[in-house]
Amino acid sequence: MHDPEFSLAVACCRPTGQAGRLDAIIGAAREPFDAERLLVLAHAHRVEALVEQGLAQAGVALPETAASLLAKRARVARLQMTRIAGEEVRLAELLRTARIEAVFMKGATLAVLAHGSLANK
Repeated sequence: MHDPEFSLAVACCRPTGQAGRLDAIIGAAREPFDAERLLVLAHAHRVEALVEQGLAQAGVALPETAASLLAKRARVARLQMTRIAGEEVRLAELLRTARIEAVFMKGATLAVLAHGSLANK
């Protein structure tokens, strides 16, 4: 079963520096897709900021209502990621003080490694 909204969301979630990312987004957006379903998927997988950024970079416009809702949710996700980054810094300092080596593998660390920014996850 072909799912154009899922394909588009996945294309937007490719690492931001990855070769072919924009081509993948543009290609996926050529298929007719339901903007509301795209938002449901982005929300369910907590990737609103990536979808918003990917669509903007690829020049893909959503209907105004969907674009507004996606922008609002992306702002909330970016704020949440900033809070997570602060918590990771706090925890890292506690662990360092206790002389416990640790590596963060999700959250803000993964966002920076995969997407080059806290703002994109």
